[in-house]
Amino acid sequence: MLQDVRDDGSAERRPDQHESQTKSPGFFGFSIIFSFTRASHLFALVPAFLFAALSGLILPVMSILIGRFLNSFSRYAVGALDHDKYMKETLPTIYALVAVGVYTWLVKGGFCCAWIMYGESQAQAVS
Repeated sequence: MLQDVRDDGSAERRPDQHESQTKSPGFFGFSIIFSFTRASHLFALVPAFLFAALSGLILPVMSILIGRFLNSFSRYAVGALDHDKYMKETLPTIYALVAVGVYTWLVKGGFCCAWIMYGESQAQAVS
């Protein structure tokens, strides 16, 4: 796809070119991703969006939990907490971090499975 280029670097449309051919190469609209989607594909697409939204919760929750743990650790390091209080304060945070690890494993696994199922259904629709 050859284009005439002006002195200022912008492309000029030739009379034999369609308007969509003047866009930069590699630019596709967002709608092209879902161009082969059928109603039967929604069984994979809806969970894929749901798992994508749920996976967005992981980093903020991890940041809060690690911040709580480091806050307790810094208070323990300067002597504001003794060993027993430190363990009592950090143990719920450690359990929460383990729970977030299990949650991450389940959500990211579902995320990958759902998007792979959707991609396979798209490939089947194309062929």
